Amino acid sequence: MNIVYEFWSISNQMSPYLLMGFLLAGVMHVIISKQTIQRYLGSNSIKSVVYASLLGVPLPLCSCGVLPTGIAFRKQGASAGATVSFLISTPQTGVDSIIATYSLLGLPFAIARPIIAFISGIFGGIITNIFRETEKPKPMFTIDIPKTTCTDNCCCEQSKKQEQKIHPLIRILKYGFIDFIEDIGRWLLIGFVLATIVSVAIPQNFFTTLTTNPILHILFVLLLSVPLYTCATGSIPVAASLLLKGVSPGAALVFLMAGPATSVASVTVLLQSIGKRTTFLYLFSIIFSAVFFGLLIDFILPHNWFSITNTVGVVCEHHTFSVFESVCSVILFILIFYSILKKWNKYEM
Repeated sequence: MNIVYEFWSISNQMSPYLLMGFLLAGVMHVIISKQTIQRYLGSNSIKSVVYASLLGVPLPLCSCGVLPTGIAFRKQGASAGATVSFLISTPQTGVDSIIATYSLLGLPFAIARPIIAFISGIFGGIITNIFRETEKPKPMFTIDIPKTTCTDNCCCEQSKKQEQKIHPLIRILKYGFIDFIEDIGRWLLIGFVLATIVSVAIPQNFFTTLTTNPILHILFVLLLSVPLYTCATGSIPVAASLLLKGVSPGAALVFLMAGPATSVASVTVLLQSIGKRTTFLYLFSIIFSAVFFGLLIDFILPHNWFSITNTVGVVCEHHTFSVFESVCSVILFILIFYSILKKWNKYEM
């Protein structure tokens, strides 16, 4: 029963903020077009790197979604630095995860995540522009595009016109609560399960009994998070559970950065698409930034800012669930399971 309680507790504390975040994700999708994004990513200047990082921070794209988008930008003329900047800043955070971060980790983490994602994206883009390959990498990665019988632009223009005829509110709701959840729903559910396992299986203050050295906490969490994939929102309950078990705030931040931005699958794709050197610079930028900002939080900034006791909700704290929270959780899981079934039916067809 403790497992069920912990799972429902995490869900209830996050679900209202997640639903609000999904709505904002739909708004962002309708307001900001891909053409607007691509317009600012073309040159090898610092300005394009800053634009790429700035545009990537609020976008509600997980690591799965950002890969084809970033690769498409690269193929359409975006510089290597701008591409890396976008690939680093985008999966770390988004309008949905910023709100969800506040729900479990509190205001300091919610403010720090987008700022750090923005700075780390700029850092990665600049060093990529400095140390990039002198020759333009050959496009070894191809994205399969379904063949169509349309021989000119008439079909494309017609589909765009049909989409524009749909009321903006309907487009916002469809993207935020159907399309977007279809991308991250499975990983969000996995994040809830992992957080529950960590919360129940690991004894209280487990990490502090092993060592009180925050540097070792950071290195341990870094080794755990780099090969593991979790989306920006799904990483939040796991980070909260790790904090409750004694991990330093800096180590929790490392998980929030490296978990969504890296995985074995994403590295494999990037090696084939942007080249070995650029992929290495991408990984180095994420790891260096995560360790640097983790140490900054643990040794420079006031420790009580990022203490789990200051968060809005504490996972392990037993409290009576409100009707509103429970209704939001039920709606959330209906949407998640609907998205999973929808995706499953696509694969079977």
